[in-house]
Amino acid sequence: MASPMASTSAGIPSMQSQSRSGEKNSKRVSLPIRHTVTAFDRGLITQSLIDAEGELKEHKMELNRLKAAIIAVEGRRAAVERDIKGYRSLLSPIQKMPPEILTEIFGYCSHDVDMSGEAMPMPIVISMVCGRWREQALSTPSMWSSINIYISPQNDEGPDKDWLRMLRLTRLFLERSSTSRLKVDLTWFTNGLATDPEIDVVLVDHIMEALHWNTHRLYDFRLKFTSVLAHNFSFQRLRTSYPILRRLELSINEYTDGFEVYAAPTNFFEILPALHSVSLIGKWAKSGLIVPWGTLSTLHLSGNVTGLRSMLTSCTNLRRLELHDMGIPAMDYYAQEGQIFSNIEQLSITCTTSISCLAHILEHLTLPCVSTLELNCVIFIYRSGPLALEALEDLLVRSGCNITSFSLNRVIFPSPTSLVPLLYRMPTIRDLTFEELTEDSLEGDVHNLTVISPFLHHLDRNHRESSSVSNPAGPFLPQLTDLKLIVHEDGLEEDSLMNAIGSRWSDRGSFVVNDSQPPANLDVVTLKSVEIGVLTWNEQLSESILGLECFRDAGLRISVRWIQPTPFLLSPCHEPIIR
Repeated sequence: MASPMASTSAGIPSMQSQSRSGEKNSKRVSLPIRHTVTAFDRGLITQSLIDAEGELKEHKMELNRLKAAIIAVEGRRAAVERDIKGYRSLLSPIQKMPPEILTEIFGYCSHDVDMSGEAMPMPIVISMVCGRWREQALSTPSMWSSINIYISPQNDEGPDKDWLRMLRLTRLFLERSSTSRLKVDLTWFTNGLATDPEIDVVLVDHIMEALHWNTHRLYDFRLKFTSVLAHNFSFQRLRTSYPILRRLELSINEYTDGFEVYAAPTNFFEILPALHSVSLIGKWAKSGLIVPWGTLSTLHLSGNVTGLRSMLTSCTNLRRLELHDMGIPAMDYYAQEGQIFSNIEQLSITCTTSISCLAHILEHLTLPCVSTLELNCVIFIYRSGPLALEALEDLLVRSGCNITSFSLNRVIFPSPTSLVPLLYRMPTIRDLTFEELTEDSLEGDVHNLTVISPFLHHLDRNHRESSSVSNPAGPFLPQLTDLKLIVHEDGLEEDSLMNAIGSRWSDRGSFVVNDSQPPANLDVVTLKSVEIGVLTWNEQLSESILGLECFRDAGLRISVRWIQPTPFLLSPCHEPIIR
């Protein structure tokens, strides 16, 4: 039996031989070892461990070098990919667009920027797209010159956390607008006793302070608030000079806390040399406003404005008068024996309460120079009955005016045929607009009340009802050149409408092709433009209605568009959805 020493000594040469084998320059002990580790073996194993750790360190360093090389190559690849993307971007059509056109497009996106919304204002969004757009936005002060601030009602929990954001945005826009003209719309409302006016006043005071140093740049200023807030706020900062302010709107909502009715503040402004358009909404008094009435060309009045007669008398250069929901008591201020407003050329009347208010307004006006007449009614007013045409006819006779532009929006007449005699009294009309009542106004009974057979037959100069024999007064609307109709699709007489348009266009087509001069016996002028809006919930219009666009190939400017029915009045503030 072999002794342990013999076995141990016998294993040493074997281990030494293993340590000499393996990779080049490697003297590590080969694993695994299946015998007892001696003191001599421990020395070899320790050295092998040191060598292995050194080799591992070299491998790690080599891997790091390779990883660094890969990262460097990937970085160069990403740089090349960015260059490729940039080169392709430079070849895109938008890069061909001159900066002037790009600025014009940005301008359409930057009107009435809302500072109070959760979304980022559009000028800031544009400036974050790319470096070029940012430079373009920052170098265009007009993009930052339209500011819309809406201070919403707050509750007992305290001020809105976005107030500081709103104030910062306002100051940012005032700074970036540089010397550009400013358009500011400040709306400041309350929801009643739950609001602490003093909290709102803090924010408004900071905004007013920011605006105070820029009043020399204000050209359009709209201020809307409730009387209870005005009672707790001093408008002293507004009493300064506005050298270029041209349009001013003051709107106040009356509010009572149950005991006290707060009146509108007075003496807002001091110097307004360039003002030409004023809009007063709410309970205002002429005596409380320092306004250069003699320089105004446009005046919009809505609500219980006192001192109307004195106000209109002072507006010696007034050209356009807009009356919105004045009410019969307020219109009594117009009643003055022999008073004539000979400077007014455009009159727009909108009623929201009773159709009798519209007639009452017409009865107290004498406008010999008026050429544009707009009559508007809103939802549910049809319940108060039709418009008394005698008031409108008396206005025409009393004033002796020549109406060239006539617009009727959602106005009901006593009968379907009552409108035709009225139009015969206005042979100078060149621009005619009719808007039918919407589906909501008719409570589901959808039909046309104005653009129907009597009107269309008289509009058709080839129809027997429009002949001079049947109508000694002369041809029907002989000067009509621009026609705009907003009608319901259901019940629309497409054939009659097409014949009416064709009768006022076919003569022109015949002499344009064959002769250089129109026929001498042409009793009406030819149409220049026709716009037809179809009120329907179905976006796909019928082929018969779209067939009216055939006149476009003949040279007539005609458009047929789908309009989504809406309960609001057709006006610049409430445009229908048109596609």
